[in-house]
Amino acid sequence: MHDIMRAQGGETDRTTGRSTTFHEEYARVNNVVECSKMAVLYYADVPGVVPSTDILGSSGVGIDVGNGGLPPEWGVRILMWNAMFHYGPWTDRHRTELQDYFFPNSHRNNVPTPYLKPGDLRTSTSFDFHVELMTEGTIRIPTREKSKDWKYETESADLDLGADGYYTRPYGWIDIKTSPGSTAKIIIPFVCGPDGYTSSIDIHFKDIDASTSVNYASLLQAKNLQLAIKMHSPIVWNEHREWDFACSIREPQIFLLRDHVFLFQDLIKDWTSTPPADLLHFIPVTYNFNINIYEPLIYLCVNEHNIISNPNASDDNGKAIIINYIKRHYYIASCFSFID
Repeated sequence: MHDIMRAQGGETDRTTGRSTTFHEEYARVNNVVECSKMAVLYYADVPGVVPSTDILGSSGVGIDVGNGGLPPEWGVRILMWNAMFHYGPWTDRHRTELQDYFFPNSHRNNVPTPYLKPGDLRTSTSFDFHVELMTEGTIRIPTREKSKDWKYETESADLDLGADGYYTRPYGWIDIKTSPGSTAKIIIPFVCGPDGYTSSIDIHFKDIDASTSVNYASLLQAKNLQLAIKMHSPIVWNEHREWDFACSIREPQIFLLRDHVFLFQDLIKDWTSTPPADLLHFIPVTYNFNINIYEPLIYLCVNEHNIISNPNASDDNGKAIIINYIKRHYYIASCFSFID
């Protein structure tokens, strides 16, 4: 494998001006999930038949396919102790490849699910995936830092040589620590209505403390964070669709430095570094972002000569504090670039 990576040269590695190189994917972390204990509960209702009359009527939840009430439940519930997650741009790129392998896009229009008739076997309308942290957990987001490439492209770069003959380069990271009771729920529809279907992700973090590789100190402290994502897919496979992202943070304390901005810029560049889809498979998507921050305290360091010895220490730093209620709405539309 090492010989193959060396042979590919410029495609997978970056030259540092020396006879050796460093891995292009230096922010790769192979261990996605680690925990001391895990409990997995798989559940699936045994469906009966649709009654002759809608005794219970429509459930009002999800797409109504004629079950005559709530649909049979089907899903997985996972409980984790002392969990550590590594999920960044590299992991997400491989998640896409695995998802395309097991659930390939047919690039064909969907057909609405036929409405059930009395006597038909009732059917589950979605698969629910639920994760709950029973103790404190940590989510690490590793990322490549393009803004620091210049440090590793000169002869003066002080790098350690790894066992595989490549120079090792540290990656940037964001750690999010959460308290027990934090949850994540993913709903994957298995039926289709006249307007398509909508997948959803709901995340609730309690008592979060986010730190970064910038100064190893807290960037964000908040009582809770809620993130709701709605991903709609219409009947026509390449029709325009809108995905909604709603984020709510309560009573956060944000210790912002300029280097944090650079880190987030690098994270966005790394996450969007994949090549765009070709014209035949392009799907236009509009991303709507609704951000609500309640009672925030944003601390900005105003030290003389911008020298910071002890991050977040009130006695050692001069700070400007911004207090406000922040509510913002953004939208980002995907587009296709035509090259003559």
